[in-house]
Amino acid sequence: MPIWYVKTFSPLATDTSVHVYDTHGQHDPPSVLFRPVTSFFLGCRITSAAWSPSTRCIRDSDDADSWQIEILVATDVDELRLLTASSDEDVPTSHKKVADLHARVLDVAWCGSSGYESFVATACADGAVQVWNLEPENSSDSATCQTHYLDSAVLSVAFHTKMPKLLLAFESGGVGYCIDWLASREELRTTASFHEPMTVGLHATQGYDAQGAAAWQSQDADIVGALLGTRWSVWNMSMGHVPVASGQLHQTSATGYGGFRFCPTNSRLFAVFVSTLSHHVLAHSGYSTSTSGLAGSTAAVYIFDSAFPSSPRAVDVHRQTPLRGGSVSLDATGHDDSATLPTAYGVQSIDWLPRRVGPYDVLLVGVGHHVVPIPTA
Repeated sequence: MPIWYVKTFSPLATDTSVHVYDTHGQHDPPSVLFRPVTSFFLGCRITSAAWSPSTRCIRDSDDADSWQIEILVATDVDELRLLTASSDEDVPTSHKKVADLHARVLDVAWCGSSGYESFVATACADGAVQVWNLEPENSSDSATCQTHYLDSAVLSVAFHTKMPKLLLAFESGGVGYCIDWLASREELRTTASFHEPMTVGLHATQGYDAQGAAAWQSQDADIVGALLGTRWSVWNMSMGHVPVASGQLHQTSATGYGGFRFCPTNSRLFAVFVSTLSHHVLAHSGYSTSTSGLAGSTAAVYIFDSAFPSSPRAVDVHRQTPLRGGSVSLDATGHDDSATLPTAYGVQSIDWLPRRVGPYDVLLVGVGHHVVPIPTA
């Protein structure tokens, strides 16, 4: 099941539905609470999703919630759909088709910068990077689209956290681009490119297309990380086009998909996962995603400290305490044998909570039909 995280909301995508939960931490004792908010039934599978910047939740002193939810999803029937819901009983829960798609979408990003909130980007399996305006000047028009093509399937897109005109796009051939999408009209304009040498070599000589994902670091937008197959890499775009750090994951499948997430609460930490599940559901910009109802086999989650990148922490997710309704103690997770998950479930997605819980940075992991919080002190 996928996880995107925004403020207190964590939506989970199952086979044909999206369920939104209120997920927040309590500091004493450190624990995570999980409470259902609303659900959307789509009747088709989601391939990627992104939060609208207008999504918000306000809790008053009486613990009464006022919230508004907007989520853009790409589906396996080649549609972009906008899901909306509100705590206002006069505003119905809805999902409407925004646009038809010409290829499978692997990632969606929504620009959160002021003045650009109507723009979203999609990464397509046919190599297209599309930038959509959901609110064109003529309000009677449908969403407009600007399309550019890279050399291979686009695994990830993400808007720059500080400069909204810049868009990160990473392709399966091992090359990443920083695109000036506002200047890209008839031709693609890039401000930087960088690559993972081994993946580029395999792509050129053997036609290898990696699975994986890339992400910008929220604390320093010059820092980009990616997982390609079982190789992870981190680049500093101000220092050149080759990785400043990289490594190989061992005892994992090179054929499976995976993901990469920088920790927003600790600039030294990042996490990766690899799974042999064939489905890819990832959303970026600090929102968590995961997919459930899929048959899993092997999976691996690693948490890295950039000060010691050669010694990552390998996480056995099947010995962690899953989130059910209510509270999960972070001090006890991983130590309660009665709470283990079936090993048939694979990892489908990861993302960090945007705030620390007590002394912990917390990683959420989607495993089968469960969400597992992983505390990192």
